[in-house]
This record gives sequence, C-alpha cells and structure tokens, in this order.
Amino acid sequence: MKLSSFRLILILFLFCMPVIARSEKKGEPPVAVLVQLKVEKNRMDALAQAHASTMLNSLVRDRDGIMRAMINDFKDNFNLCPVYYFMDTNYSEVEKGHLEGVLLNANLTPVAKNPLSNSTNYLVVSYGKPSVKGKYTEKEEDPKAYIHDVVWDMEQAFIISDAHMHFKAMFYRYKGDKRALKKHSDKRYSYCSNDFEMEYFPGAGRLNKYPMVDIPLRMEVFVK
Repeated sequence: MKLSSFRLILILFLFCMPVIARSEKKGEPPVAVLVQLKVEKNRMDALAQAHASTMLNSLVRDRDGIMRAMINDFKDNFNLCPVYYFMDTNYSEVEKGHLEGVLLNANLTPVAKNPLSNSTNYLVVSYGKPSVKGKYTEKEEDPKAYIHDVVWDMEQAFIISDAHMHFKAMFYRYKGDKRALKKHSDKRYSYCSNDFEMEYFPGAGRLNKYPMVDIPLRMEVFVK
C-alpha cells in the first residue's frame, strides 16, 4: 500500500525530531555568542598586489554583504543571550580568551568593556569550511563518531564552537542544497557571491531554538 505524500512527510518529521532533541545537553545555556566576521585579508592582499582593482572591489562588496547578512540574521532571529562580533584577524586572541578590545557591537563599534571577563560559557559562531578540532569517541552510539564522514561530504557550514574554539556542532549543506537555499532563504539574512566561493545562509534562528546542540545537522533547505 502506497503512503500519501502527507503521511510520508509526517513520518519523516516525527523520525527527525528525536534526533534533534537528543542533541540537547542538560546544563546552562550560553551567556553570550561571539560571531566571527571574515575580513578576507589574504584575498585582498593578493588582488591588490596583482593590481586587480575590479576583482578587489567585487571582493569588498561581497565581504561586506556577508557581514551584513550575518549581523542581520543575529539581530532579527536570535534573542537568547547577548551577541558580539569579532574580526577573524583577531582569531588567535579570541582563542586565548583575550577579548578586551576585540569584541564589537552590531554596528561594528568596539565594546567598551569586556562583558565576559568572568565567564567561558559562551559560543563562537563562524561560517565556512570547517576545520574540526576536538576528540571524539568511536562508539557506535555516539553521533560525533561520524563527524568526519559528514565533513568529508559537505560543502560549507554554520559552525558552532565553544569558548576554546573546540568544535561543538554545525548546520551543514551539501553541494546540491545551494540552489534551493538561494531560492528560499530571506535575502536579508543570506548572501552568495557570483565571483568567489563566499556565502552565508542563516542559522541564528535555529541556534536560538537549539542553543545546546552538539551534533551536526543538515541545513533546513526550505527556509521560511
């Protein structure tokens, strides 16, 4: 007997929900989220040295468009805790926990005083091809045992790390997902370059709903 489309979707929905629920750990939610913004310094320097002014202007436009989409995504779709931003040129300082003079507000002005001087209970969010740091067991029941298979097959991801820059989770996409994501994502919260391998697809709303997620989840292709 054939299942109707509605019944099939319902079965898939009910099957997936426990997976997300199991990804939530008991404990305190983060006190803040730090969002990494990419300056694209290496690309800019290379294009400047090559005197490729047209491509350099395109890169700056795309970089600014991605920054704007990320900031809009968190401003409008995340309200669980305060959000601060930092440039990837300060990555090593954030990794060491040296946040004084590094954190930025949503308008990219410096935060006057480090609000996290007494806490490491915060998340760090970035977007791109993940470089996974951390130790994972090989137990069959542990979802993180399969993280390397996921990274091997995926394209780019909304990456969630802890205060020590150790990987926690990600919302990833496959190559075939990009067209649907471009079509259905709100343009205020997404951006795709036509000239460079640069993009951002929204994840702040999902992180707001599941702030303690600790397994890889595929991006919601049909974003409302």
